[in-house]
Amino acid sequence: MKQLDRHLLVRDAHEQAVLTALVEHGPLTRAELVELTGLSRPTVSGVVSRFLRAGLLHPNGTRRGIGRSATLLEINPTAGVVAGVDLGGTKIRVAIAGLFGTIVREVVDRTDRRGGRHVVAQIGSLVRALVREADLSLPSVRRLTLGTPGIERPDGTIALAANIPGFDRVPVGRELESRLKVPVTVENDVNLAALGEQWQGVARGYEDFAYLAIGTGVGVGLVMGGELQRGWRGAAGEVGYLPIGTDRITPRVRRVGAFELAVAGPAIRRAMIDALPRYPQSLLSPRSSVADIFALAGQDDPLATHLLEREVELLTKGIVSIVAIADPALIVLGGGVGSNVTLLEPLRRAVRRATTSPVRLEVSTLGLRAPLLGAIEIGAAQARRELLASRTAGG
Repeated sequence: MKQLDRHLLVRDAHEQAVLTALVEHGPLTRAELVELTGLSRPTVSGVVSRFLRAGLLHPNGTRRGIGRSATLLEINPTAGVVAGVDLGGTKIRVAIAGLFGTIVREVVDRTDRRGGRHVVAQIGSLVRALVREADLSLPSVRRLTLGTPGIERPDGTIALAANIPGFDRVPVGRELESRLKVPVTVENDVNLAALGEQWQGVARGYEDFAYLAIGTGVGVGLVMGGELQRGWRGAAGEVGYLPIGTDRITPRVRRVGAFELAVAGPAIRRAMIDALPRYPQSLLSPRSSVADIFALAGQDDPLATHLLEREVELLTKGIVSIVAIADPALIVLGGGVGSNVTLLEPLRRAVRRATTSPVRLEVSTLGLRAPLLGAIEIGAAQARRELLASRTAGG
């Protein structure tokens, strides 16, 4: 079994190398693929043959060189598409992409506040609309990946998704499959953001890193040994429940988490409103946003500076906890709060002082698109594997 697994891993790596070359440089001949990938001619020929039989590639003309002409190969745009969905408490991002990750249509909509099945229906309508706009049919969608706050229970309902009412009572994936007749994968949105950063962002090339999302909520996507870590119940990375910020076990703390209640966007605004009477000289007002706070902190506004220092102190405790447990080489800061560059240097200094284990801190290069790109990446990879498995038996 171990030998088979190793064989499949190597084969996967060879296929990925050929795909990357075609995506970035195609169309290409077999000889050009050998040169670009560094793989042997027989290996490239085997990968190309599997892809041609699966319909993932097709010939597109020839290139004349010394001697006879060579067939040009390119990715087949008619092989199918995948849908990626990033569901947040306030917005839904949906995209349709080819089987190699190229986005062809994308839309952002406000999340239906009624939650539950209303949100499931909304996602279904958005996917159908994008498919129509792309001049495709719904059967061409080979897989849908939904990124959602919280974790999927065995019965398909979503736990720990406090920002989406009713999701703890709806088998979300099965409902979507029933509406769209498309295979659906449900994954935690922060996990998907980590995969998005590993695919196209600042974590490219990293085997051991953490993606720390701080926005309306807080969570970590943890990649170790190149693999996403989900834990026994799928709840690995739910750092919002770290006992940081408060030690009181109240119903709200149990439901949302002490760390999340202390450092997420709403917590920063609450701290600002509470402190406003003590800072009459501040330019902040009760209507100021978290972005306003960070902007004014850079201009030495006293209250904004105090709030920034408070956020850095609390986040440092969380980051030190992550480092002590997982020892990542990199922590990517994402989400509406975490991706604000004003945080980065003060946080780097504080973390260096607080831990003896060096860790690189970087702001996400993908921003709020990271979960959507992660959804597309894993959906496209799964769809390609299924096509190859169904059409290339014996490869």
